Amino acid sequence: MLRVGYWAWILVAVVGLGAYPAITGLVNKNAEGWAIWARHLGYLAFIVMIVENLRLSVYVPAEGQAFAGADDTVRTMIGGANFHLSLDPDGWLEFSALGLSILIISLLALRVESLPRGWAIVGIIDAILLGLAVAGNITGVSILVGIAAILGGIILGPVWFIWIGIVMRRLEPEPTVGTA
Repeated sequence: MLRVGYWAWILVAVVGLGAYPAITGLVNKNAEGWAIWARHLGYLAFIVMIVENLRLSVYVPAEGQAFAGADDTVRTMIGGANFHLSLDPDGWLEFSALGLSILIISLLALRVESLPRGWAIVGIIDAILLGLAVAGNITGVSILVGIAAILGGIILGPVWFIWIGIVMRRLEPEPTVGTA
């Protein structure tokens, strides 16, 4: 099940990389620098997410398998060691960068009349929740991480991306006869 979870995050990041140019393009009205910065922060977060979860999908199951078949001394060694050394242990690159990116995009979206105000508000709340995940990791308050993961990662994050996908689909001009 761990591998499924890691691969789900990889899929989310790959889709995010593909969607971000179009999403930031929608809010790039008189704020080109901010939109480009938000896009690049999103790229950073998604790339780190892909690399981190690829590594974890290999190392964590192997570590668990070694732990299950080991004696007490080896279990103590495995339990005390961090063989997979996280690229982003507190989530600064994954969650803070993505949260800041979503916050910038959502604030810029409030200026664009063709984008739903509710979508921007969902993004602002999601950005705050992503920041709470990092705060929870830093302080060791796991309830913050849990709340952020459930509300931000499982509910609001997907709502934000799916909603903007629907909006972009509606904004797309209908193809005319004879064009591909």
